[in-house]
Order: sequence, then structure tokens, then C-alpha cells
Amino acid sequence: MEDDRMKDLIEQFLALKEDIFEIRKTILQYLSSLRTLHCDKVKMFKKLQKIYENHSWPGYGGFRGKLTTTGSHLENFIDYVENDFNDYLCWQLEYFEGTMKRIKTWRTICSEVDFVRFLLLESREVDDEVTIEKYKDHEVSLSKLKDGLTEALEEELSCHLNSWAHDFSKWMRDYFHEETCFHDAQDFVYTDLRRLMNRLHRTTSSSVSQHSKERFEELVEQRRILSYPSLDSSTSQNSDDSESEASADIIPDNLFSNAEAETSDVCSESASEDSLSSKRPTEDILVPHIRLKEETIIEEKEKDESIHILYQVRALVAYTAKTKEEISYDENQIIEIIEESDTPSGHAVGICNGKQGLVKLGNTKKIGG
Repeated sequence: MEDDRMKDLIEQFLALKEDIFEIRKTILQYLSSLRTLHCDKVKMFKKLQKIYENHSWPGYGGFRGKLTTTGSHLENFIDYVENDFNDYLCWQLEYFEGTMKRIKTWRTICSEVDFVRFLLLESREVDDEVTIEKYKDHEVSLSKLKDGLTEALEEELSCHLNSWAHDFSKWMRDYFHEETCFHDAQDFVYTDLRRLMNRLHRTTSSSVSQHSKERFEELVEQRRILSYPSLDSSTSQNSDDSESEASADIIPDNLFSNAEAETSDVCSESASEDSLSSKRPTEDILVPHIRLKEETIIEEKEKDESIHILYQVRALVAYTAKTKEEISYDENQIIEIIEESDTPSGHAVGICNGKQGLVKLGNTKKIGG
């Protein structure tokens, strides 16, 4: 019964050794990957910071300090894993190796006791008193040694297995605390960078006119056509034909001749009242520009693709805009949010009734949130 308990303790001890070995190996691999990933992120942040400095864009002043803080948190985390947590796991593995030597000695003594008892049994069968006394004394000596080592090992293994959960939870608690501090600092940099980009986007959006944007898009399109004439030549003829057919359907050929005839009739009737009116030129007739259906579809598609909707909210009460930046909406009306504000005013940029402007989020409820 006693040997069975020792065997059970040894099996648990060996399983724990394998767990600690795998934990140490996995954490060190993760640490190496984390360090490489963080270095690449810092390079990216520094490149963005350099762009900000080169163009003198607003808001980059405190960004360098935040990067330094994030780097220090990572170094603290790496230092803890390498110098504290890893040392603890290495000590555990060394302890396992030393204990396994004692377990091997215990197993050897158990085998010797069993062998001496077998020889003692054979001596009694031949009734050799001298040999019986010899093996009997040897069996008593080995049994005492075995019992003492068994008691010591059983107590040591039991205490180690019972305290392992407490020790491991303490070290893992400190491990996750250090990693959480690092990730919190990194998330703070990401949040600040997002706000910085939102602020820059709003600043540039207000300073760049719509005419400049449209003109730039026209220049890019012209360059594309000049760079790839073969792609547009096959479709240009079809476009011209479709435009001609559409124009023929919308503007009749006799439009101008009918207009001239009607103008002549009106002039002749009023010649007695005003002779000058008979000389009204027919060129004053305005022909509206006819927009092809394909142009409208393309513009609407480009407009839709340029707007990214973050989520939708429902208005809890009706609201009337108090400034030109805000938009009005009715109760229960759906509003599409396209940009969240980083200011504590509780506003966001949204679209409602075909208008874009600031939305007071305190009067709305997020749909599906």
C-alpha cells in the first residue's frame, strides 16, 4: 500500500515536470516573437512621426514620449520574464533533476530489499542457519533504509505538489500583470495615434476645397487614360455610339427648326406692337445638358464607396441643429455614423436626410449594440 502511494506521487511529479518544461519553452518562444513584433511596430511609429515632423503637421509633439513609455514597459516585461519568471522555472527543473536522482536511489533500494528477501526464503528452504542469519540481518538493514527514504520522499513530494498551485499562480499573476501593463501602454499609443489621424483628417478636410479634390481626380483620370490608351480605345467607340443614340432619343433633330418656326410666328404677330421684337435671335434658346444614366450611376457608386459607415444609431428624441456643423433629425430616425469624435462633447459625424454633420450621441441609441 505504501509503495502504491509512492508510485502515484512519482507519476504526478513526472507529469508536472513535463508541464513546466513545455511552459518555459512556449513562453520563451512567445517572448521572442513579441520582441520582434514590437520592434517592427516602433519602426512604423517612428516613420509616421518622421512624416509628421517633415510636414509640420499639428499634434505630433508628445508622440515621441509615448513611444518611449511603451518601449520601457516592454523592456520591463521582458526583464521580468527573462530574469524572474524564467529563473523560477529553471530552478523548478533543476529541483526535478535532483529529486529524480533520489527517486532512482529509492527504487534501487526497493529492488535490493526484494532480492535479499528472495535469498532469505531460499536459505530457509535448505535450512542453512548461517546463511539465514546473514540475509536476515541484511534485510533488516535495507528495510530500515528503505522506510526512512520512503517517508522522506513521500513528505517532500506531497508538499511540493500541494504548494505548486500556489507558487505557480503567484508567478503567473506577476507575469500577466507585467504583460498587461505593456499592452495597456501600447493600446494608449494606438488610441492617441488614431485621434491624431482623425484630427489631421478634419483639419485637412476643412482646408482643402472641393474644387481642388475634383480637379485632382480629373488629372489622375487623364493620366490614366494617357498611360493606357489601348484599354479605353475599345470602349470609347461604344461610349460615343451610346451617347449619340441617347442624344438622338432625348433631343429630336427638328428641335431647333421647330424653335425657329415658333419664334418667327411670335415675332410676326407682335410686329405691330414692337418692331424690335421681330429680330429676337434664335440662339438665345437654352438647351439643357443631358446627363447620361451611366455617368450618374458611376458618380453615385464612387460617392458610396468613399464613405465608410461605422455603425447606425436611432434618434430617441427629435433634435434641431443649433449650429451649422450640426444636423437635424426626427424621433426614431436612423442615423449613419461615419466618424467618432475624440472630444468629450459627446458628438460624432453622421449622415441623416442626405446631410452630413455632427450628431449628439446623448440623444441616440446604438442599433445592435
